Amino acid sequence: MSELKSAVFGMALFVGVIIPFLLMIGIDALHQHAFLKTTAEVSELVKEEGGVSNHVKSVTKNLEKSGYNITYSKPSVVQFGEEIVIRYQYQYRGVWEKKKLDTRNKVVVKKRSSTNVGENPGGDNQTNKKTFSVTTAESLKPNEEYTFTIPGLKELQGTVSDTGDVEVVKVNGDKVTVKVSKGAISKTVQTGGEYIPADTKWVKFSDKGLSNAYWRGPIYPYNKDGYVGTLNFVKFSGTAKSRMVEAITFCVHRDRYGEYVFRNGKWEQTSASRACTSTLKHNYTEKIGGEITWVGTLKDYTDNMFSEPLIVDERETIMNPQEGDHADYDTYLGERIFTGLVYDKSSGTISYDYEGMAARAEKDTRTYADYYKYNLIFEYIADHD
Repeated sequence: MSELKSAVFGMALFVGVIIPFLLMIGIDALHQHAFLKTTAEVSELVKEEGGVSNHVKSVTKNLEKSGYNITYSKPSVVQFGEEIVIRYQYQYRGVWEKKKLDTRNKVVVKKRSSTNVGENPGGDNQTNKKTFSVTTAESLKPNEEYTFTIPGLKELQGTVSDTGDVEVVKVNGDKVTVKVSKGAISKTVQTGGEYIPADTKWVKFSDKGLSNAYWRGPIYPYNKDGYVGTLNFVKFSGTAKSRMVEAITFCVHRDRYGEYVFRNGKWEQTSASRACTSTLKHNYTEKIGGEITWVGTLKDYTDNMFSEPLIVDERETIMNPQEGDHADYDTYLGERIFTGLVYDKSSGTISYDYEGMAARAEKDTRTYADYYKYNLIFEYIADHD
């Protein structure tokens, strides 16, 4: 059964892929050869007719039925030595899609003749008719001129390119100079830069005694190595000893504040305000031996409101005020009592752990260079077999 399946698969592959591929190569070669032959015969006909005569126009019209679109820079009979640029466009159906061939050539009228050369395609000029194929070097320029040596060149009859446009610039003996343009990119090469894709990752970060060993808060703004995110506080992971403390602040419940200065034998008020900014945490410090040892951030608190306002007037404590002395006057309606753990920096490390998702944005700084290459076919009359 497995051998039968393999045989069926192989046959399907041959019929569905290989045969169409071979057909595509054969059809393209057939049409390109016919296209070259037509460009050579039309240019020869124009040369023999002395320009675009009625006969040339008739041939052109008939070729339109076969998919050709041929135009002339001078659509009439011209004088000896004049140049006519002929553009050939040919469209045909390939195996999978429509394809188009497009090229130009120049004809220099050498004579004016009434001979119907269309009836004599097998004249002497056909005896040594040959083709010459060449591929240009890869170039960063889409428009470029190249010179090729064609062995035994007697008369150039046509040139076609597999992409873009090709124009004959000059013929000097057996050397032909052509200009190619508007070709498709043959390859693209990265010349610098890099591509970093977008990414996300779970980040664990320990704040080890930063910010004077105070707790940063319930979130931490993470930004490192291109990853940015908001991390959440998880736990304290240091080794320092801890203890519970209590700290009281009145400022949040201050009702009035005044500042006085003693001038000319009396107290004069210089400023006044009301409540302080609402405080939601308290950074605690405690010195031992003149150095800050116990530190921490107290996060929990309760508010204790007084039955009567507490008045603190520093003027009453200055028994013999001097000129320029300052004193504060405060009225408090209550107190805020903070509680929490503090840590002894001298006994171990202080570390606050955070976790969360961080994201890295996509970054693309790549630069590229495009290369162009043309496959050319020259059809010509050789001066010998």
